[in-house]
Amino acid sequence: VLFFAKTRGSAGASTAVSSGDRLGAIFFNGADGTDIETVAASIDAVVDTTPGSDDMPGRLTFRTSADGSGDNAERMRIDSSGNVGIGDTIPAWGSNYRAVTVGSTGSIWASKTGTSGSFISDNSYFNGSNNIARNANAGSEYAQSTGHHVFYTAASVSAGATQTMTTVLKTDPNGVVTMPLQPAFSAQAL
Repeated sequence: VLFFAKTRGSAGASTAVSSGDRLGAIFFNGADGTDIETVAASIDAVVDTTPGSDDMPGRLTFRTSADGSGDNAERMRIDSSGNVGIGDTIPAWGSNYRAVTVGSTGSIWASKTGTSGSFISDNSYFNGSNNIARNANAGSEYAQSTGHHVFYTAASVSAGATQTMTTVLKTDPNGVVTMPLQPAFSAQAL
């Protein structure tokens, strides 16, 4: 068992820590022919948001150094809500959703209660109320829930702006395919 603890006061004091404070870290260094001071990788435990009495929200960050560099950069984060960001920090998904964000645009997310399906998004995240653009490009989304599959697109908006998702293709559990932008087309599976 390793036990790391931090206070903002003197040793033994219980002066509250703040959001962003490092609570502990593990560093992995290797001899480079000169010394063993260059970090190859590290794992940090950090206070994720404002703590309170018996409330210590935390996140883990995983860092590695690229070839040709001694810069130990964040590559993955697990936040206090259980969301995971790989190669990107995690946008605010809302309290009812959990997500894995990959790079600056890709996401896989689902309801934490399993009541509203699973989603794959590009350049879009759901903040609990609206779809929000990650950057100024168009967005898209695929959703599946209780046998339904739906494909959406969204026009370009400013980064951080609300997106309007338009349904372009739907299938239901009976195999019925509809394309809402082409209302005359409907097909029944053979």
